[in-house]
Amino acid sequence: MHALSTQRYSAAYGRFAALADQGHEPSALMALAMVTYRPSMPGAQWSATPAQLQRWSTLVTREVHKGAA
Repeated sequence: MHALSTQRYSAAYGRFAALADQGHEPSALMALAMVTYRPSMPGAQWSATPAQLQRWSTLVTREVHKGAA
């Protein structure tokens, strides 16, 4: 979150993506948001594979359902 708040977007995305790949649900949400809104972030130079996007989406959905329970 510190990298994100200091506008080090690539560093933040790298950390969120790594944590999301390990199953960290809040990081999956952040990584997905950054991929989705990349065009509005200056210097955005990141991507995700289709498999990553699917896994992260599953994690986010699970997180949302936990919060609704």
